[in-house]
Amino acid sequence: MHSSGLRGSDFHLSSRGREVSHRDFFRDHGRNTRVGLLAPDGTEGVGAVTMAMACVTAFYDDRPSHSG
Repeated sequence: MHSSGLRGSDFHLSSRGREVSHRDFFRDHGRNTRVGLLAPDGTEGVGAVTMAMACVTAFYDDRPSHSG
């Protein structure tokens, strides 16, 4: 699948043990939000890549509301 085909509904996210929607999870992220991902043991890399894709998807899902 090409990343341009991803939508927020493709991700299942949780916060504090509760499932949250993609939109709610990234609600406070803006156009200038920076994200850092750490994988100190190396095994967290798969989850980190998934989180990075979720962040990119949130940016592009929100992009039309910022175009003018």
